[in-house]
Order: sequence, then C-alpha cells, then structure tokens
Amino acid sequence: MKKTILIILLSIILLKADIGDWRTFCSISQGNDLISANNKIYIATDGGLIEFDGAANDIYDTDNGLFKINTTAVEVDYRNIVWAGHSDCSISLFDRNGNSVGYLSDIEEYGSFNLNRIYSSDNYVYVATDQILVRYSYNSTFDKYDVIDSNLMTGNISDIIVHEGNIYMSTTGGIYMISESNQNIGYLDNWSLLTGFDTFTIVNKFLKVGDRMLALTSNGIYSIDDSTVIKETTEEGFEILWGTVYNNEFYYTKNMGDIIFYKTDFLFDNTAVPIFSTDDLIAKRFLIEDNIIHYISNSGFSSYSIANDITVDYTFNLPAEKGIKKIKVTKDNSRLLYLTAFGFREFDMFSEEFNAEFYRDSKIWQAKNFIEDNDENIYVCTWSTGIAKLAKTSDGYDFQQRYLFTGPFDSYVNVHPGVCKDTRGNLWFTNFNNSDLDSTIVKFNTDGSINSYAYSIAEGVPSNPFNIYVDDNDWVWIGSSSEQFNARDGLSVGKVIEGSLVLKTFSDLGGIISTNRDNKDFVWIGTNNGIKYIDLNYSNVDEPSDIESSDIMSIVEGPVGNMIYDVEISKLNEKWFATDKGVSVLSQDNIRWRHYVPKSYRDGGRLEGDVIYSALPDNAITDIELDEINGIAIFSSYNGITLFEGASLVNREDIPSDEIVTIPSPFINDGNSIMTFIFSDDGNNYNSAKIFDLNGRLIKGGTGNNAFSILNGWNGRDNNGNIVSTGIYQAVAYNDTDPTIKIIGKIAVVRK
Repeated sequence: MKKTILIILLSIILLKADIGDWRTFCSISQGNDLISANNKIYIATDGGLIEFDGAANDIYDTDNGLFKINTTAVEVDYRNIVWAGHSDCSISLFDRNGNSVGYLSDIEEYGSFNLNRIYSSDNYVYVATDQILVRYSYNSTFDKYDVIDSNLMTGNISDIIVHEGNIYMSTTGGIYMISESNQNIGYLDNWSLLTGFDTFTIVNKFLKVGDRMLALTSNGIYSIDDSTVIKETTEEGFEILWGTVYNNEFYYTKNMGDIIFYKTDFLFDNTAVPIFSTDDLIAKRFLIEDNIIHYISNSGFSSYSIANDITVDYTFNLPAEKGIKKIKVTKDNSRLLYLTAFGFREFDMFSEEFNAEFYRDSKIWQAKNFIEDNDENIYVCTWSTGIAKLAKTSDGYDFQQRYLFTGPFDSYVNVHPGVCKDTRGNLWFTNFNNSDLDSTIVKFNTDGSINSYAYSIAEGVPSNPFNIYVDDNDWVWIGSSSEQFNARDGLSVGKVIEGSLVLKTFSDLGGIISTNRDNKDFVWIGTNNGIKYIDLNYSNVDEPSDIESSDIMSIVEGPVGNMIYDVEISKLNEKWFATDKGVSVLSQDNIRWRHYVPKSYRDGGRLEGDVIYSALPDNAITDIELDEINGIAIFSSYNGITLFEGASLVNREDIPSDEIVTIPSPFINDGNSIMTFIFSDDGNNYNSAKIFDLNGRLIKGGTGNNAFSILNGWNGRDNNGNIVSTGIYQAVAYNDTDPTIKIIGKIAVVRK
C-alpha cells in the first residue's frame, strides 16, 4: 500500500544587502516547471524559484534578486546561468551559487507575450512564447545577453529543442525545423514544415532519446529522425503530458482523471506499466534521479520513491494561502495575524516562522477585515455572515459567537466590512444593508455592553459605510465604498452626543477605503482615486460640525498609485500609504516623498521624491502595519508578506543625543539602495543634512536643488548623481530652526 509522508521544511531565505534589510515570504500554491542541473533541482513556482539539493530547499524570491515572484519556466544555460522566466517573459538570472546576476526584460518591453518555455543549446538560449520566438546569445565583451534574432511569424510555440544541429519548434501551424547555424530564424519560410503529424498536433515535450527524438503530443507519441516522422502505436490518440528516459526505460504521464505515471521500454516493444497516480492535476512535469520521481504539484513540488512506494509533499515556512487582505500585530507584539478570504494564520515575529495550525472555517468565509480586542480575542468582519468572534485559547482560537445586527423580520444579508479600535479599547463596526440604504454603526464596549447607532442615508449616514476610524478626540469618521472599493457617495464625521451618533456628511469623494489622523491634526483619507486630506488647524475646526466641503483637499501628484488601500501614521508623523503600485511615505512636514516599489516598477520620471526599488513581491499592497517596538514595517499583498527594517521605525531612546546611527552598516552601495539614519528623539527638529568625505569635501547636500533631508535617507550618490566610492564618510544633520545645533555620524560605504 502506498504511504504518504508530509514533510515540513523551513525554507532558507537568502538575504542580499544590496536591497536593504528586507525579508519576503511568498506563498507557493503551484509548481510550473522543473529541471536538474549542477547536482540540484530547480523548480519554478508561483511563489518564487526553489533550489533543492536532495535534502534542503533554498527559495529565491524578491529579497534574493528575483525580478518578479511568479516563475513559469526554468532553464540552466550553456554558461551555467539559471534562467527563471516570468509569465510576461521577463527573466531573472542567477549564477550556480545562487547569486543574482541581473534580469532581462527585452521581450516584456517589446510587447505583451506569455512565456511557454526556455531552452538552452550549446550556443544559444531560446525563449518560446505564445506569439514570438527569441534567440539570445552571450556577449562576452560586455558581459551580457543580447537578443540576436526573433520570429514573430510563429504563433503559439508550445516547445522548442535543438537536436543534432537542428532547431525544432511546435506551433499551432505544425512542427518546424531549421539548422541552428542559420543566421535568420526570423523568417518562417526559412523553416521546413515536418510532415507526418496529425492535424492540430501540439507538442507538450520534445525528448532526446539517443540519435532520435520523441515528440510527446496531444494525440500520442511520435519519433523524429531528422525530418522523418513516425507515429508510434503506443498510446495512440491519448495526450502524453510529459516524459523522460531513466535507466533505459521511458517514463511518461497521462491525465486519466488522475495524473498517472507510466513506464515502458523506449523502443515501445512492451506494454506500458503504471507506476503510481496522484489526484493533483498540476503534477504533469517531472524528472527522475536516484530512483525518485520529482514532480511539480500544488505545494510547489513533490517526490515519489519508486523503490519504497512513498510520496513526499514538501511545504515551507511560508504563508499557507495567497490573497492576504489584512494584517495585524498582536497586543504582545509577538505574533502577526494575517487574513485571507477563508481564515487567518499566525506568524511568529521573533523566530520568523509561520504556525502550522491556522483558523479556517465556513463561519468566516468571505472575511474582509479583523481586529483584536484588549483580551486578545479576534473579531472577523465578513461580507455576508456578520461578525464572528474567535475567543483566544491557550493553543489558538475557538469560534464563540456570531453577531448579526438586524431585526427579526429582516430577510436581507448583513454586511460588516469596517472595524477600528478607539483609544479606550472599544471596537467600532460598520454594517450596511445591500437591499436598502439603512445602515448601522455598532460599538462593542470594553465592559461587554453594545451600542448600536442606526441611521438611513436621509439622516446623514453614507449609503455603504465601509471604512470607520475613531480618532484620539473621539471623532468618528465613516467612509463609503463598495466591496471592490468603487465609489459610493459619502464621507461622514461626527461624535456621539447624548447617546446618538451625530454626523455631518460630504459627497463626491470617491470610494473611501482608509482614514487616519496624524499628530499635527491632519486627517488623511485614502480613496480609490488618490489621497485627500483636511488640515484641521488651517481650517480652524474645533468640532466635526465646523468642517466644510472646501476644507477637503486632494493631493494631485504624490503617491506611486491612485488606489489607496491603507493609511498609517508613524510616531515620527510620517504618513505611510499602501497603494496599487507600491508604498509611498510622506515626510513628517508633508513636503518630501519616498516610494518603495517592486524592482519591476517603471516610473518614467513621473514621481517626485526618492524611488526605492525594493523586495516587494507585488505592485498592490493591501495593508501596512508599523511595528515600532520591533522597528519594522510589514506589508501584505496577494503573494505574501514583506518585513522591512527602516530607521524611521527604530526605537531611538537609547541613542546618544549627539550621535547619528546608520542602517545598514556597512552600506552596500549600488546607487538604488537607501541607507537610513536614526538619532535621538531629544526634541530637536533635525532635517537638512550634508555628507562629507574625510577630506572635508562636500559630497551630498547644500542649498537649492542639492538640499536633502536626513529623514529620507541617502541613496549613495553625490550631488551630481554619481555613485560614491568605497570609504568612510561623515554625515551632519542640522536643526531646522537653529542651524548651530547639529549632530554628526560616520557612514561606512562599500561600493558594489
């Protein structure tokens, strides 16, 4: 009887200093391709590239230099460079030691294509897509790969191979052949169309078998010798998904409801014998080493021992599910809770390990938001089944109660998308009815009592109150939005007066997703079309009723993206905005921007401020947590969770008042990374800064366009934009109101 063993391997996250102190954890839910090279197996997955040496896994993601997270094809070329191809045909490159050596974006920038295969011969690397074939050659003079030829006449190329000096490619128009020495592969008439294939035959894999070649296709197996094609009677009419030759036997897979692995002799003299099967329909591609079949699967990859009849499914120290919506650091700062559509899971902040157990139940399906009360219980807000209270236990959480705020004769389904906690620990929820415009704002008090404030839109509450925020002055801010953050008419602000929630409503503001108030009495409103704000001091506002529509201002140019999913305020009064294109941070004086974007981001010079190419695994950042006790910013996204250690979040109480500390130290300078400064919070308003070399020569800073703020860090470039050399530099920061007051620190720079 077949035995199945579940092995949990902690993934080894390879950190690289050139992109700062970033740690990225991306969910893997599907393997896409795999190869064997350099005594290792490389597996392309939708959560990064896995390197497996037979005992341990290394995972390459964005903090290792992976250009994008989703990898759909992998190949090791004739120079021993690992090519990790992304779905849009951009390619990340690594040497055999796992060091990032760059990326290629030629095809991605040329047009919109989908990657199918990457194949390396002894001379070239071929990239096959759904519309184009591209041939790369290594340029030793400039140490780079160049596109030397391409063919836009191919249509969809399912596979490509070079055999005995000829290139073979499978397209929807048939299988074509051309000599690899031909310098013009871009003209389809230069290719020969092979005859002998059934009409509409699609090759899933070309396979070399000695001096001949097999084509494993949508309707059986074909043998190819030069331009001669013979259809084998074995498996005639069946789709053969993948295959390989091992110990002089031919192994292949078919979809027969389950994926079944077979073997036969590679001359097809004997009847094929089934080896094992799996109901994991991803398990199409495989390879065999040391009598073990390694195949792609829903966990990334799995293995089957032919000798022992044992299946091994590998899992990793990574998020269990994609689609992370909300994150929250627990009250004791030891754990991070993250929410998907079906449940939530814990992440240990100190060991940086994901808990194997997580709460998943139909009671919280369609979960959209959650919050922790002062007793560490969790309240999960759903779009259709009310609010679920999960009580904290010694080993996790147990469902305790559901709250539905509706009358006994109401037939509609309640919606509870918004939640916040006020300064006293009371929880506030929004609830609206999809059938009419009645809405309810509910407060769970710390003493166990519940207040319910019911209104209709005619009485001054927005029609779909999605977002709720209660500031330090007990002002209640309510913003409207649909489930997909589309515009709904209304921003309301008010207070509880004599047991009633008295609100003032403003219209035409778009879909409001997040609201926050900083320590200088600016209210920041994140919408589906940018950032709006209210300066309560400038507007001379003492009560919510004093606010006028003219007080609500829009930031025209500022954040990297227009969809603002979250607004967070740090203790330094920096404003952190989670957007659909990255994270933007506005300085405490509301003047300077810095933007954290994925390495694949292309700006085109639009943004103002520092653009920092980072280890974010996605464009869209769904939530931000500023864990200022541990000194990290945490970002959630569809693909996973990212931890970023930034100086503006570090506890500064133990730093001497006359010193500047730099992070990281030494600073690995590639011209894109940002070195950050931390200094004592002694009440001095340090902002403008200058950097000198040890000879006293001004390197960075000054007046006019050369001025820069120590609060935004330094990218390792001088005033002319040149990357500075390895050495020791001196940073001097000046008090904005009294330039005679200054602090000094040293910077150790290593030029990359």
